[in-house]
Amino acid sequence: MLSSERSAGPPLVSPPPVSDGGIVYGWQQPPIEVVPPSVSSAGQEAIDLAAKAGLRLDPWQQHILRVGMGEKPDGSWASFEVAVNVPRQNGKGGVIEARVLWGLFIGGEKQILLSAHEFKTTMNTMKRI
Repeated sequence: MLSSERSAGPPLVSPPPVSDGGIVYGWQQPPIEVVPPSVSSAGQEAIDLAAKAGLRLDPWQQHILRVGMGEKPDGSWASFEVAVNVPRQNGKGGVIEARVLWGLFIGGEKQILLSAHEFKTTMNTMKRI
């Protein structure tokens, strides 16, 4: 069973970094962040679904999903768009994959568009999903 935060009140703050015995490096929550107010978040649903699909997200990736998938009282998204500034090869794709999985299997989204600089990048993401 997947948990839902839709009616659970304010979004949760990202948990402290946890790893499988290894050390988690770097910022797990951004030092600078602008997030519109929300009353709930579908982020935990996306995190739970990703875990069921075998996608283990780092704490910073979970944070992006929790705040980026915040919802207004009427159920619409609090953020029209989400921007994340992370260097290459650091896990942005995992966030995208978790969000797309949520849209396909929980969110009921009819159309999801992925874009990348090279077509093969988009195709590789689609294959992983």
